[in-house]
Amino acid sequence: MEIDKLKTRLSDRTPLSMLSWDKEHKVSLINDRKHRACNFDALTEKVCMALRGGQSSSSCDAYLEKDGVHWFIEFKNEPAKNVDRNEIWQKAYDTIATMRMAVNQTITLDDLCRNTILLVVFQDEEEKGLDAFKQKSAGFAKEEYPVYWELRKIEGKLYREVHTIPKSVFCDQWIPQIWGFQDIQQGV
Repeated sequence: MEIDKLKTRLSDRTPLSMLSWDKEHKVSLINDRKHRACNFDALTEKVCMALRGGQSSSSCDAYLEKDGVHWFIEFKNEPAKNVDRNEIWQKAYDTIATMRMAVNQTITLDDLCRNTILLVVFQDEEEKGLDAFKQKSAGFAKEEYPVYWELRKIEGKLYREVHTIPKSVFCDQWIPQIWGFQDIQQGV
């Protein structure tokens, strides 16, 4: 498969409800069919078939480029405390490697990292006490929601920003930020 054919897959648009589909539990983490992104898992699978002899690689679920910013989103339909740290780190690394080496070979690694944001979205916690306290405390300190799984270490190295956020924060704050308030009002 030619690289140019892989690049056209970046323009594929899959609804967030499908990108966040949990095969094991047969449910979507995000119930949103209006907002769309590239199915980066499917693209990575094609890359692996073409360039890695079928050997798999990890990747984030979704990719979107908007206004010069590359957004990678990983959906975890589980509480933050159950997310496998090593799996998230592997996805974070392999996603950048796939993007740089197989999808966009013209962008420098420095430019890619300078303009790329990683979001890891997990289930809202039933008991929001600690997370609510952390969020409120972070607000006073003028910081973002706390970053889990020691992912702050890859900021400035693989990604410009890393955010680990519950589903409700993603839906309420990040969808409007990424896709725009206008898109939401028009029902895109």
